[in-house]
Amino acid sequence: MSPVEFYESGAAHFQFQDWAVTERVQTSYNGGVEGTYSSLPDGDGYSASGTDNDAELPPIV
Repeated sequence: MSPVEFYESGAAHFQFQDWAVTERVQTSYNGGVEGTYSSLPDGDGYSASGTDNDAELPPIV
């Protein structure tokens, strides 16, 4: 799966997801790890270390 790119404060960031499209790692434009994320596939037990500066999307109803 290809990373998802987004821009925050004029800099590119990349999100990498697992097979269930759950975000697991976020990197800077040069590949430096900014944050790591863990949870069950349904989102239970979510924990993060580092940065999670992407925009929050509204829930799908």
